Amino acid sequence: MTLTEFRLLLGNDWGIMLLSCILLYMFILRLRRVGGFLGIAGTIGTSVLLALLVWLQWNKYTVGQEILSIVEQQAAGYNILTMENKPMTAPRILEVNGVRYIIDAAEPHQKRHLPWTLIALPQ
Repeated sequence: MTLTEFRLLLGNDWGIMLLSCILLYMFILRLRRVGGFLGIAGTIGTSVLLALLVWLQWNKYTVGQEILSIVEQQAAGYNILTMENKPMTAPRILEVNGVRYIIDAAEPHQKRHLPWTLIALPQ
């Protein structure tokens, strides 16, 4: 995965991840200085939030990699759907500046789709 793909994968979630890291740092400092319920609850809660956000990004990444492998193998047992529920008839991988997009080669106006924005349904 290139840095550009990583940036696209994070999308708009980078802000909330950064805010969660800052909050975690603040709650850890409070826990070390004062202790108490707020320090403990804040540290645990923010850690759980950060873990959930990382888990969400990991799931987007693994789904994207699986869809890329389905398209690479040209697996006949799957239908690739766009977010508009429109099936792709001839999905192909297009790499531009280190980012792998999936396009429908059968369409005259090819729209680029990121792998984690597509849906792979078994036939």
